[in-house]
Amino acid sequence: MTTSLSRWRDGAPFAALLLFAVSSCATASGVRLGLDRYAARPTDHEIPVFESMAELPRKFVKVGRIVGEGPDVVSFESIVAEMQQRARELGGDALVLTGGGLLLLKGTDFGVDVDRTVHGLAVRWK
Repeated sequence: MTTSLSRWRDGAPFAALLLFAVSSCATASGVRLGLDRYAARPTDHEIPVFESMAELPRKFVKVGRIVGEGPDVVSFESIVAEMQQRARELGGDALVLTGGGLLLLKGTDFGVDVDRTVHGLAVRWK
């Protein structure tokens, strides 16, 4: 007969792996700029990424500020992909990366956690 403690102990590696998988995901949040509201773009709407405002090929309006983040083990590309999705939700047509960096978090049982942050601006073509 298996006790509940031994079942928990046997499932602990799975739970730890699940916790790591959930905590190692990229996320992004966005805030709308101005009073204008735009309909969200479809999920298949391509959101090109630019490294500066000077690279933008057309006139635009700023739609929102977006911050993407994730643990250092998460790829930069996956963070940017989440940011592109937020730009779509805000009705944007492109994403301009404006900065970012690494954020050192307090120590854990496994060492020091490092989160990567990426800042951007969602724009909409005029």
